[in-house]
Amino acid sequence: MKRSVLIFVLIAVAIAGAFLVLRHRGTEAEALKLAPAGTVFFVDFPDIARSRYRWKQTAFYQLGEEPEVQAFLERPESKLPGLDAMREKKRRLFSLNPREAFFALTSIKEEVPKFIAGLKFTGKREDLDSLLDEARARMHAAWPAGSADLAKYGPVEIETFTDENVTLAAAFHERWYFVSDDLDLLKTTLDRLDGKPDVPGGALGGEARFKASARHLPRHSDALVFAQLETVTQRLVSLVTAAGRQIPPRQIEQLKNIQAFAGALKLDGENIRDTVFILDPGAQKEAPMQRASLVLTSTNTLFYCAGVLHLPWALPPLSGGVPALFGGLAAARQALAGQGLDRAGFEAAFGPEYASLLDWPADNPQPALLFSLDVRDPGKAAKFLDALFDSPLGAAWARQRIGGTAYYVMTSSRIPTVTPSLALTDKFLLLGPNFEEVKMAVQSLRNPGANPDKTGTLDKTSTLDKTSTFQAAEGMVRKPTGSFGYIDGQAICERTYGTLRPFAILWANFAPRLREYMDPGKLPATETLARHLGPIVRSESVNGEGALIESAGTVTFNELLAGIAAGAGVAAFPTVKTYLQNARSFSPAGPASSPGPNGR
Repeated sequence: MKRSVLIFVLIAVAIAGAFLVLRHRGTEAEALKLAPAGTVFFVDFPDIARSRYRWKQTAFYQLGEEPEVQAFLERPESKLPGLDAMREKKRRLFSLNPREAFFALTSIKEEVPKFIAGLKFTGKREDLDSLLDEARARMHAAWPAGSADLAKYGPVEIETFTDENVTLAAAFHERWYFVSDDLDLLKTTLDRLDGKPDVPGGALGGEARFKASARHLPRHSDALVFAQLETVTQRLVSLVTAAGRQIPPRQIEQLKNIQAFAGALKLDGENIRDTVFILDPGAQKEAPMQRASLVLTSTNTLFYCAGVLHLPWALPPLSGGVPALFGGLAAARQALAGQGLDRAGFEAAFGPEYASLLDWPADNPQPALLFSLDVRDPGKAAKFLDALFDSPLGAAWARQRIGGTAYYVMTSSRIPTVTPSLALTDKFLLLGPNFEEVKMAVQSLRNPGANPDKTGTLDKTSTLDKTSTFQAAEGMVRKPTGSFGYIDGQAICERTYGTLRPFAILWANFAPRLREYMDPGKLPATETLARHLGPIVRSESVNGEGALIESAGTVTFNELLAGIAAGAGVAAFPTVKTYLQNARSFSPAGPASSPGPNGR
């Protein structure tokens, strides 16, 4: 009896192990074995079915599924041209059950770059053919003199289209559909798919630079991008030289040191991660950032960004005829140089890190912004600031000392509530738009457990890095050596969207054109958005092989910037549309003619 149970367990383990192995093989990116080693630019979606499942687990997708959000988007979507047709094509495409898709730009040496693209699917070939018929019709309309033909390559039937120097070749083979602008490249790809041993050249997956870059990316990502920058750099230098322009040798050397670029996007539970690695074997490994400025933060800090200060090798010369501000900077630079305070002197006094942070307690009507710069030597830093404000640039600033701390306050501000101020402590040079906030920051450094402001602004009873939310977000990226960023997405939404939403509804009543594109009354509630938002974190680090840039959160830093740009574009669309219509109505129908003798 015991023996039969043991045999049953072993069989179950063997079946489970075989299932996991086959499943792993099924999700392995085949495109890495199909694209040639010399590929210049490569994009791959290795497991589309898995990515679709992961996408529905993300907080961003769940946000979009909220009934309030969908109700608000109804009107903007109704104004998008061709949206229904786009959705229908998307439905037909996913009915093919796509498994993997890739694009590989294999050469840019020729006048017409060479590429190969592929789609693996498990649906019906006839369904894909019906989608391709539309593309074929557009292609024949664009090149009416072109000729279509069929050719055999072993058991594979290759469809070709040729018009002068334009050639396209496409083929179905083993659940793959390939298209290329080079017939030989397509044949080589088919040979790699068949596993033929005599295929010339290696595959991208085995290329040394790809492997050196890919090992810094997350495994089982949902999208992969790779570029061999050395090839691009050579092409760029040759084009610039042919145009009669010169690139400084130092810049050419720096460009040549960067060999490759690799990026990956991974849907990881509720979060989205994007990772970029720049392969630079000559990069010097950097020490982790200290982020001493975290002592300036609080549990009410919604935004924190820190970086290592890198000054330019030389500041550009300023000649006559420049604006007054830049003229003041030139005079200040001359005053500093007169006392021997140059770039090396600045680095001896300040650095190596700088930071910016935004504190916004829930019961405060406005946020408090603060910038900081580490101080290496307080004596040298004071000498530097004294020389700076003794120059013409300091004419608009008043100096005072409070409790042993030197303050520099701008006296010529045109906005009464904005008084840009500097404060020099033994650890930091602080800069803020308001004197009282800078003063409170200094007091909180002296008494970390105290709260100098009765309203709750800049409450330092606990710093940001002590919170579980920050620690969890920080753990999603590697330790930074170059820069670090953190955003509390939920709190930012509650403070900004919650404050601006009533004003947006009111303002829309005075903008009838805007109401054509959105219904302000259907703006989702703050709680609806905030419960799906979490922290966003970004880290940049440099090791002996190159630079690694990571971002993770409900959305990443890059996606956040793209979303802001898209939102600005949507908001400006009615105005732009009106402007274009007016410009079109006032444009002349033809070239203006001179009036005749009778004014005609």
